[in-house]
Parts: sequence; C-alpha cells; structure tokens
Amino acid sequence: MSESLAAAPPAIPAWTPPPLAPTLSFRDYVLARKYDYGRGSAGAWRFIAEARGDHDFPDARNWRELHAYLERRGASADLLKAARSVWRSFTVHRSRSRAGLNGGD
Repeated sequence: MSESLAAAPPAIPAWTPPPLAPTLSFRDYVLARKYDYGRGSAGAWRFIAEARGDHDFPDARNWRELHAYLERRGASADLLKAARSVWRSFTVHRSRSRAGLNGGD
C-alpha cells in the first residue's frame, strides 16, 4: 500500500489567474478591474461601470486620446476627473507590472 502512495502523482495546485500583463491596454485594464470594497472613489467606479457598458469605448493609448473621446461623448467634468484618476491608476499599474512589482494583481 505504501508503494501506491509513493507512486501517486503530486497534487495539482489551485489555479490562480496570471498577473495583469505589462502590455495590458487601458480598455482591458478597465474590464479587468475588480471592485475592491472601499478603495477608489465612487466616481472612479462609476466611470468604470460606464466604460464597461460603452461598446465603442476606445483602446486609448494615452490620456489625450481618452480625454478627447470622452469630451466628444459629452462627459461631465466629474466623469472626466474620475476617468483621469482611473487613467493614473492604470499607468501606475503598468509601470509596476513592467518592473515586476505587482505580484498577482
């Protein structure tokens, strides 16, 4: 019996999602964000919810592109402020990912 236990395959570790890639686009970042209960402003989460529901939401490469798109869509000053906050979080995340500092975020 001990021989069969010794020959048993190793246990499969629980699956964990891979860290967000350093090449992640802003659009993918917004889609991947999970509500983190108290972190971030209500405005930022409102922006994320609206962006997720916008089928034309661009894959902006920089803040200028995103800002121009939102202005064309008639975004309020509050929504633009929230979008800027989310954009900054994205750039921090991207920088940390490139440096290998995000662990499994």
